Amino acid sequence: MMSSNNVKALFACSRCFSRHPFEELSPGQQLCK
Repeated sequence: MMSSNNVKALFACSRCFSRHPFEELSPGQQLCK
């Protein structure tokens, strides 16, 4: 299993409650783009 480069944690969006990588969330707001 090659999961070495798939270690990004998913964070729940405060608005839509779906999960996104941290890079896709607005800094400090936890909102997906």
